Amino acid sequence: MTRFLPLIGLATLLAGCQPTDAPASPSSTEATVFAGAVAPDLASTEAGALAVWVESTDAERRLMALPPNATALTEVFAGSVSMHGQAGPRVTTAPDGSAYITFAQEQKVEGRRFSASTLWLTRSEDQGASWSAPVRVHPDPGFPTGHTFHNLAVGPDGTVYVSWLDGTARDQWRLDNPEQTAGRSSNAPPIRLVHEGESHASDGPEPGTTLMVARSTDEGASFEAPVPLAEGTCQCCRTALAASEEAVYATWRHIFPNGERDIALARSEDGGQTWMEPVRVFADAWAIDGCPHAGPDLTVQSDGSVVIAWPTGVEGRSGIWSTVTTDGGETFAEPTPLLASAPLGQVAVARDGQGRVWMAWEDTRTTEILLAQSGGTDTLRVSGSAPALAGTASGWRLARETADGTRITSGS
Repeated sequence: MTRFLPLIGLATLLAGCQPTDAPASPSSTEATVFAGAVAPDLASTEAGALAVWVESTDAERRLMALPPNATALTEVFAGSVSMHGQAGPRVTTAPDGSAYITFAQEQKVEGRRFSASTLWLTRSEDQGASWSAPVRVHPDPGFPTGHTFHNLAVGPDGTVYVSWLDGTARDQWRLDNPEQTAGRSSNAPPIRLVHEGESHASDGPEPGTTLMVARSTDEGASFEAPVPLAEGTCQCCRTALAASEEAVYATWRHIFPNGERDIALARSEDGGQTWMEPVRVFADAWAIDGCPHAGPDLTVQSDGSVVIAWPTGVEGRSGIWSTVTTDGGETFAEPTPLLASAPLGQVAVARDGQGRVWMAWEDTRTTEILLAQSGGTDTLRVSGSAPALAGTASGWRLARETADGTRITSGS
């Protein structure tokens, strides 16, 4: 379905206006407001920004796309699309100009507090004007479970990679061992899904949540069997992927000994078929018995170094931090604070066509998003939350949620 934009919104989108809450540097141009749009994400094409989000009504949820320079929105999928802040739709583009979206479709299960979910991928060959029938990213486990908190990347050779947190092993164990789940609190479902995240460790032999990565070498038409990277991940924090000529990288929040929920990184040098042992990016040693719903992000620079940013709530270091590894995760630079002594917030990272790295992060104390070039001294401030960031040929595009809907800003 195609829906035309209101005349006021379209005029604003095409003409642009200067935001009143932003300083002159970095420069920016406000686009428009899309009422009712949540969980936005962005990708850049040669023609401009491709934006996706979820619109929700009492009747249904719809995954929508706004192609670059478009006069109309395109309905990608109608159904129970996840609009969780850490599990909304993710969009990216490939070297051949095609675009991909991966999204989680939720399924309510009687007797359970949290939904199960299926992860799908769809492809566009016309920069978002039309989309293929969705393809399931993972095998069908045969019972309801979680496949969500996902991300995707496309390598230089066109290989599509999708990461997610998977509850299959955990829920299979609970199905096979009902006597060990019968004693749980009456407030908990017989089989608790990955979404819940109320306990940082499994009881006895029960498996934890598993980080999976699957790849497609046929432009998203099918996926190979997923590869498990780690078991015992934080249950409700998003994952992140980045691919370069030399390697594919995955980062996520892991549960280390003593319940410490810190950021991990893994590397594959054979196109995602096998992965090296995950490493701890930095020992924040944030020990909490619950999921913070705040995952990391990363990008690979032109020289092969990897920039990683993440939030933490550990006492004395609470805020948002970034670091760089120049040797594929063997060592990391001393972390730099993007926002220190502040409550937990979200962060996004992207590289533009000139090789510059941009970061956007929340300051939840002021309901603002800050944006700056890595290593730069000037910071842009705009109102909003839940930043999504994409690099362009000469700068960046930022989508964020505001009180009146999703706003998209461009800049350099």
